[in-house]
Amino acid sequence: VTPGYFSSCFVTVVQHPCIYYLHFTDTHILPRCLIIKMLVTQIKYSVVLFFQLSLLVADLVINAFGDKIRYNSGLLLLLYIIQDSLQVLSLTVLFISIFQTNVFQAGFVELLYARFRGAVITAMVYLLLTICLQTWALSERWDMPLAYNWPTFMGFLYTLQRAASYLHYYCYKRSVLCLTDPRFYDDNWITQQISESR
Repeated sequence: VTPGYFSSCFVTVVQHPCIYYLHFTDTHILPRCLIIKMLVTQIKYSVVLFFQLSLLVADLVINAFGDKIRYNSGLLLLLYIIQDSLQVLSLTVLFISIFQTNVFQAGFVELLYARFRGAVITAMVYLLLTICLQTWALSERWDMPLAYNWPTFMGFLYTLQRAASYLHYYCYKRSVLCLTDPRFYDDNWITQQISESR
């Protein structure tokens, strides 16, 4: 790559919530390995993004339709275990995505913590509320699953868990889309952030 390469290759990035378009004016001067690397990383981010968003959709479906099978307490217990496992898996995938950034590997954990603490905190609070609600619901309804048994605090916990789910979905989706930003994997952006902080 020569200095003339950067002047003859004009790159514009149009930011969309989940897609980054790269427009090159002279594509014939791009090295073939650079084009292949860009395609591979774009496919990798797309697969991880699809997996993380499908985990959110699965959690949303279980929240919406989980009470439809409450006639069978054993099946409901299995569904709750699957939901909790998916939540732990989504939190693990979020951490792995954060750990793979060049910003984390360069040691700037506080920069990433400032950006993604909302998603991590809401995910943990949501997981805790979900486990509390599921435990309480199963203990109240295990012997008579179809009986109407809603103590006041359980109704409050149900409402709080559903409200926390919306906040969790928003923060998690926002963080996942933010992690697909190529700047987190670029050393020049890290250098720029260091120079701006001084």
